[in-house]
Amino acid sequence: MEKKGGIAAKFTELEKIAEKLSDGSELEEAVKLYEKGMKLAAEIRDYLAAAEKKIQVLGENGAVTEKREDELGKE
Repeated sequence: MEKKGGIAAKFTELEKIAEKLSDGSELEEAVKLYEKGMKLAAEIRDYLAAAEKKIQVLGENGAVTEKREDELGKE
């Protein structure tokens, strides 16, 4: 589970950082914002990679189960 507001909050924060950087920050502040943005981007990328590995499969009884890609076809 994502904490601190989840993935949507991370995207919003990253967008705000990009806006601040495009407004022309001082060099020291820009470096800090860039570092924070890169860290957020890495967290988002990791979250999306993990989510991509999970696939929801609709079972015979109508129940939705989560399976990893390597588990598909193995019953």
